[in-house]
Amino acid sequence: MPEQPFSSSSSQVVVLAVPADHPEAARLVAATEAELAERYQVPSIGRIDPAAFRPEAGGGFFVAFLEDRAVGCGGFHRHQPLVAELKRLYVAPEARRLGVARQLLARIEAAASTLGYQELWLETGVEQPEALALYPAAGYRPLAPFGARAHDPRSRFFGKRLGQPSPLDPEQRAGEPCGPDATSNQGRHPGPVAASAPKRLC
Repeated sequence: MPEQPFSSSSSQVVVLAVPADHPEAARLVAATEAELAERYQVPSIGRIDPAAFRPEAGGGFFVAFLEDRAVGCGGFHRHQPLVAELKRLYVAPEARRLGVARQLLARIEAAASTLGYQELWLETGVEQPEALALYPAAGYRPLAPFGARAHDPRSRFFGKRLGQPSPLDPEQRAGEPCGPDATSNQGRHPGPVAASAPKRLC
């Protein structure tokens, strides 16, 4: 039976750091991957390696709770020495438009910055309009394609230089319809940029 939606955004969002293979995290990641596979009409979008999200590996993973219910997740892992990659940012359908994704994103950015990363990169896709709205509004800019889906025409890529103020203040603004894996691929860079050389983000 589907979870009942939350009636308002008055409930406090609590974001906790957890292992990526924590039961609640694993459940939300599986929901993310299932929804993405359905949106893109593919058997599978691939799985993440929980070990890459451990702090000792230069990563982090988080679960968001509303009224003691785990309703969202997201994390980052090392992509380059000064660049982290955002993965599996997701909010369950019953908790969307309540600001959960923004609070998760802010927590992830802060954690990545604390570990010394200067930029946060991500890949998302054209079947994720929620992500394509969320990231530019949060200060992310189009980035050169990178990674395994660099040549996928449905992918879009974004990046943000950490430490800059975000246009989105999780304490003041809510209402994003954040769908699965709010990481998406939009706004390709017009020219080739080597994935090994970080594109500077202003």
